Amino acid sequence: MNQILIVEDVPEMREWLSSLIQARFPKSKIIQAESPLELRRKLERVQPDLILLDEILGVGANEDLASLLPALITHRVVLMSGMETSVYGERSLPKHVLGRILKPNWDLGSGEERFLSSLEDLLTDLG
Repeated sequence: MNQILIVEDVPEMREWLSSLIQARFPKSKIIQAESPLELRRKLERVQPDLILLDEILGVGANEDLASLLPALITHRVVLMSGMETSVYGERSLPKHVLGRILKPNWDLGSGEERFLSSLEDLLTDLG
C-alpha cells in the first residue's frame, strides 16, 4: 500500500484529486494537506511514499516552493502544476523531486487519464 500525501491549497481540487487517485489506486492511503505548514505537521506523524506538491502555492501559503523543497529532501516529491509551463522554468529540479505532472483540468473535467497515467508510472518506478 502506498501512502500519498497531496498538498493542494484549493479544497475542491484537493478532494477531486484525492478521489481520482483513490479510485485508480484503491489500496493507496491518501493524506491531504492544504498548506506547507499543514504538510510539515503531517510529516511529523506520517512518512508518505510520495508527496504530490502543488507547484503554485496560494496567496495564503506561509512558505514558497523554493524554501519548502529543501525541507523535503528526505522525501520523494512530485510537483503538480495546472499549467504546461513550470515555476521552475528551465532550472533543474532538486534530486529528490522525481518530476512534474500536469494536474487535470477541474473546470473542464479533462486530463484525468493523463494525470493518473503519469502518477501510475511514478508509483511503478518507486516499486
